[in-house]
Amino acid sequence: MADQIKEAYQSSKNIYDNVLTQRNFFSRLYAKVFWSGTDDNEIAHKVLSYIPDDFDGTILDVPVGTAVFTEQK
Repeated sequence: MADQIKEAYQSSKNIYDNVLTQRNFFSRLYAKVFWSGTDDNEIAHKVLSYIPDDFDGTILDVPVGTAVFTEQK
């Protein structure tokens, strides 16, 4: 079972990140049609704006799990 989960993640991880970050036209279209235009980038930037730029701790990226939003912090 663990191998099936790992294989499923490996085959979908690029699609997942692409949809979350809305990197291309189809991802933006998907978000607009199925999520009423919700922009996860905007939400992530708003939340991360509360963390000081000189923050020197550890951030646990639980909701996303891919660190696409928190890697720069």
